[in-house]
Amino acid sequence: MALALCSPLGDVGLVHALVYLVRRALSKEQDSYGKLVVQLGLIERLVSVLDIDSTELRMEAVWALLNIASGRSEDVKEMINLDVHRKVMQLLFKAPFELFEDVYYSNTT
Repeated sequence: MALALCSPLGDVGLVHALVYLVRRALSKEQDSYGKLVVQLGLIERLVSVLDIDSTELRMEAVWALLNIASGRSEDVKEMINLDVHRKVMQLLFKAPFELFEDVYYSNTT
């Protein structure tokens, strides 16, 4: 179900590539791309990726969401309104620490 929401083709590889590109763009230009991501409704899509059974894909999605959360206050408010933090926390409590260790360190250094 989540995969169908992310990609009309239902291709995990394609979804991973798209999430990776979004995350990379957000890593470079948070403010301008963060605003675009919100306007395009991609936060909901990134959250739906968290339901896909792929550790690497979920890590990329969480990383992208963290990049948005560290950007403009308007984008953070939108994430709060969409209850993104609850979904990410649920995933973190279920996942091994190593899964998000790289994401944590990349956002704190």
